[in-house]
Amino acid sequence: MDYIVRKLNEVDSERIIEHFCELESEDRRLRFGTAISNYAIRHYVEESFKDNGSVWFGIDDDSGKLLSTCHVAITDDFAELGCSVVSKYRGYGLAQSMFSRAVTYLRTKSIKTVFMHCLTENHVMRYIAQKNDMVVVTCSQDEVDTELNIKPPTPSTFVENAYMDNMAFYDMITKNSLRMFKLFSGGSSRRT
Repeated sequence: MDYIVRKLNEVDSERIIEHFCELESEDRRLRFGTAISNYAIRHYVEESFKDNGSVWFGIDDDSGKLLSTCHVAITDDFAELGCSVVSKYRGYGLAQSMFSRAVTYLRTKSIKTVFMHCLTENHVMRYIAQKNDMVVVTCSQDEVDTELNIKPPTPSTFVENAYMDNMAFYDMITKNSLRMFKLFSGGSSRRT
């Protein structure tokens, strides 16, 4: 199955909150670096949409449920990424797809550096950092900070970014159309 990454907006905030709230407690701890309540998750997501430097990406299934999210927090010419994937869908490359999509977007904004902060025990995020040639800048017993210097954009970067946005738009339209079809065809079947 191909997974398409799309930009999320404030309309998607409840789905993002639901995604985080459905994560198992250990997954929440690995994503946020500490135990976090549903209230704190709601506050985090709602506040992120008030910040002009925040962008969200997500991958959803055919039912519209978010399987993976990536929050990109931009400050000046650097950004920090935070990704999460529902446990059932780990190992399918969703976090890597989100990372790649976020970096392409950041290149179009002329961001120079991207950071990821994670717990030392978060082997998945450390693997993604290593796979993408991120450099470990600080490492303690409990936490790791990695960074990647992003290449400046080229004309093809903007074309790639637009292509990814268009693919995500068509994917969303297709999934919404299929959901509507299932909804109306299931409720209006006649017996002859």
